[in-house]
Amino acid sequence: MIDSIIGNSEEKYFMMDKLVCDVKNDVCMLNRCANCPGSQKLTEHINSFLGLVNTVKFEQWESTDRNMLVPNELSAECFMIQLVQKIEALTTHHFIAKQQSKFCRKLKTNLPAQWRFAT
Repeated sequence: MIDSIIGNSEEKYFMMDKLVCDVKNDVCMLNRCANCPGSQKLTEHINSFLGLVNTVKFEQWESTDRNMLVPNELSAECFMIQLVQKIEALTTHHFIAKQQSKFCRKLKTNLPAQWRFAT
């Protein structure tokens, strides 16, 4: 969805930053602290890319018996609402995935010698 309005711009990697104070802070990423800007700032940011567009065409993955990219078209307002909701949900997933990865790396690094595979 983001690619359909931003393209290959590096800006697409900073959408979560518009929702929270700090993407490395668990309170911000999991349940939003009282100081987080919330969805209004992200909505305004997305609107800046939409401009005067009435409808947005995009492709979205859908899963049935297989995964496939399905063409979609929404009004600009519906598109923006859905995109904000998806990015809000992604913040929690993103934070948890990063923390799990960090934890696994730490476990591997600190394995007792008898548990390590010979190389």
